[in-house]
Amino acid sequence: MELSLLNISLIALDRLSLATIIGASAAFIWLLNERDACTLVQARLRILLDGAFITLFISTAAVLLMRTATMADVPLQEALPFVQKVIEKSHFGSLWTGRALALIVMISIWFFIRKKTPSLGFVLLLSGSAIIAFYISAASHAGDEGLFTLDSLINSTHIISGCLWGGSVIAYLIIITSLRQQGDAMHHTLCRSADRLSTLATVALALVISSGLLNAWHRLETIEELWQTDYGITLIIKLVFVAMMMAIGASNRFIIIPAMTGKPAASSRFQRVLSLDALLFITIICIAAAIGIQGPGEH
Repeated sequence: MELSLLNISLIALDRLSLATIIGASAAFIWLLNERDACTLVQARLRILLDGAFITLFISTAAVLLMRTATMADVPLQEALPFVQKVIEKSHFGSLWTGRALALIVMISIWFFIRKKTPSLGFVLLLSGSAIIAFYISAASHAGDEGLFTLDSLINSTHIISGCLWGGSVIAYLIIITSLRQQGDAMHHTLCRSADRLSTLATVALALVISSGLLNAWHRLETIEELWQTDYGITLIIKLVFVAMMMAIGASNRFIIIPAMTGKPAASSRFQRVLSLDALLFITIICIAAAIGIQGPGEH
């Protein structure tokens, strides 16, 4: 039980750090079109990315240690001597090595672009994040039948789009907080970036829903498994929180963001709603981590 809880916490932290990198990179590419007016925003997003890369580096090492303990059937504190063997002689070790190399390349890119923040650099970071998501998917149940199966690719898309959806919300919290601190002069920039956030979230949500439905269709043999198995019940709970995020997103797009035009005071409401949205996303990440360590119906 303790190991399972630790496993869930570690996986959730791992996915949250990846989502933050994806969301912040997307913010630099898409949300910050008026860069000359966003010096404070950029500085804070850089700090956010610094923390996310450090966390992802630590969680990547911890995932290896945790999986080694499981594969060697030893307590976590006794797993270290088996790490090399797992890396060299197991399928998971090969996947983890690919993921670790992708992360090292991403950190190197971030080191060189951190001060200049060119769009091409963030495109490369998004590409690296997609590769890491692919390796994460391949190491899960979705990769049981092979690396480049339809199931694995759909699950990779689900991870990437989910991280983009929630990660952009987290990144935009940094943006809106920073812009509001600069006064009403930045309100026009705030409104334009809010519109862009809504568009980005809508596209990501469409990918989340379509890939999620395909995932469920492939992994659940019958509809009854939704309420007759632990996997299905946990999935339903996740869908409830996803629906709550969708409702908030619709409210933002059709009510709150339009109300912000010409009304700087309305941005405070948007900031509060986004804070709730971010908490819901973190909850979904934790539930998804619990789903990840459970066997779906087909297993």
